Amino acid sequence: MKPRSQLRLVLALVAGLLATLPAPSAGQLPRPRPKPARSQATRPAMTEIARTQPAWRHVSRAALAPTATISESEPNDSLASADSVALGDTVSGAIDPAADADWFTFAVPADTTIVLDVYANRAGSYLDPVLYLLAPADTGGGFVVIAYNDDFNGLDSHIRILLAPGRYYAALVDYYGDGGPGYTYALSFSFAPLGPGDPTTLYATGLGATFGVTAGPAGELYVTDVSDALQVLRVNPGGTVSTLASLAGLGLYPLHAVVDGLGNVLVTGEDTAFNFAAVERIAPSGAVSTFASGFRYANGITVGPDGDVWVLTNNGDGNAPALMRFDPAGARKDSIDIRATNATYYGGSIAFSPDGVLHFANGYDGVYKLVNRMPQRVISAAPYVESLAFDRDGYLYVSNGTGYVSLYDPTYAVVNLMYASTNVVPGLVMYLAFGRDADGTMTSRLFASNSGRVVEMNPEGVRAPGYRVGADLLAITPASLPAGMMGADYRLALAVQAPPGTPTWSISAGALPGGLTLDASSGVLSGVLTTSGQFTFTVRVSIGGDVGFNGYTLTVLRPDVSIGAAADHLLAGAQLDAVVLRFLDLQGNNNGRYDLGDFRAYLRAAGRLPASVSAQRSRP
Repeated sequence: MKPRSQLRLVLALVAGLLATLPAPSAGQLPRPRPKPARSQATRPAMTEIARTQPAWRHVSRAALAPTATISESEPNDSLASADSVALGDTVSGAIDPAADADWFTFAVPADTTIVLDVYANRAGSYLDPVLYLLAPADTGGGFVVIAYNDDFNGLDSHIRILLAPGRYYAALVDYYGDGGPGYTYALSFSFAPLGPGDPTTLYATGLGATFGVTAGPAGELYVTDVSDALQVLRVNPGGTVSTLASLAGLGLYPLHAVVDGLGNVLVTGEDTAFNFAAVERIAPSGAVSTFASGFRYANGITVGPDGDVWVLTNNGDGNAPALMRFDPAGARKDSIDIRATNATYYGGSIAFSPDGVLHFANGYDGVYKLVNRMPQRVISAAPYVESLAFDRDGYLYVSNGTGYVSLYDPTYAVVNLMYASTNVVPGLVMYLAFGRDADGTMTSRLFASNSGRVVEMNPEGVRAPGYRVGADLLAITPASLPAGMMGADYRLALAVQAPPGTPTWSISAGALPGGLTLDASSGVLSGVLTTSGQFTFTVRVSIGGDVGFNGYTLTVLRPDVSIGAAADHLLAGAQLDAVVLRFLDLQGNNNGRYDLGDFRAYLRAAGRLPASVSAQRSRP
């Protein structure tokens, strides 16, 4: 499947499945992420299944094989006829005949983390199971889907979740709607020990179809919403929600987000028609401007310790994945080709470790780090890696699409595979972010976006404060430059609010228009503008270890002077002002005075000389 088609399916799944969660179903279970059609004849034998499992799933089948305590009893193909089981039971059964659905009901006496696990395909069964966890609807009959899972252990399904007291249902079907005597399974209902990050708590709800999440500089969080609203939400300390900005007018899905060193939210956006992508900058006021564009896709984004912005995107060569680097004003600095990793485009979380090494998640392939511009795989662990978050000591928290968070030490050894999983809906994207205090200090509060809400890990189980994403930048004023006039003097002093010290000013990208200079000590832009047009450049200021950047576009206009007025000054003694005279002199020999040669050059530039004369361009 093409990467952009994969992204389309992921976004549709997030928005579509979330839309079904709050409301009762009409008796139809939602379909999971599409997979290729496959006939029974082409289903792999057990030896092939074992051989094709990824390295992190090379476990003993005998050790996993459960001992059944009860057997299913038909008919149990609906909520009303569900078999009654208890936590601790393991049910043996078969999806037989085709299109069969086996339903079970069980009671949870208190807040409990449970595990539902299907053992089928691993044992050679033809069943490709899809497992649903449901609760009765409050009104109108039917049910509400709480969670579902398709592929976890190979093709087999698994759900781990914290449930409140009440009665619940599990439904098991074949992904393709097939069935028969060979579609056997064992389904276990068990208690799960809590991980260090459990139980998680709901921090904010009602966030649409959540995707990315990032921490703001004053304790707030920013969450992207890929529902029809196409918006970026602000979650204030305490969990109250407001809309920061919408990208609906731009027709962009807001995907990943990061806060830059000036408090702006940078958001990767994918065109709703999947034709292009961009990175948008959202100011604290909610004003939206384009930071960078011209991509086929753009997904993961982070800010490095030097303030540079890194984006997982394409390098201009078809769909080849690349890590692009931009200065804080949006000028492109570098592109690193990572196509050798077969990187996925819609997972794509990227993050710097405390030792300054860039890491990125590669979907089904694990986690990579960049060493001398070459990707090296360091973790092959999760069935679908979605997000990375480092603490200040280099410990790495990894989330994935099957509904749990894992913790790794700085050598990438597993500390706790099931670090946290409660209050998480498996199968929906889950992105991580450490929070900050009101003064910007990093905290030990670890958040995750999932299923239209933000959940917070148990803070007592978070081992250290998070590693700071990005760096605070000095703010350069003014934010924009007034237009200039060709031939006129231009002078404007740039300023910065900074700690004591002597600033050093420079141009870090682009170029000033002709005749203009930037004084390295005073920050004054000055000179006589000798060329017209639009000139884009980035100004950099440094004071000690602090730096600041601002991108500017300076428009240089041409004076409005008629040919008659230009001729009258030479022939009739009429007077033009000094700026116009300098402009006319710049058209020709630029010798400090307006003369006939300059007038001739002006006529040539205006296309007013006869063709035979205009062709003699070597003459003044």
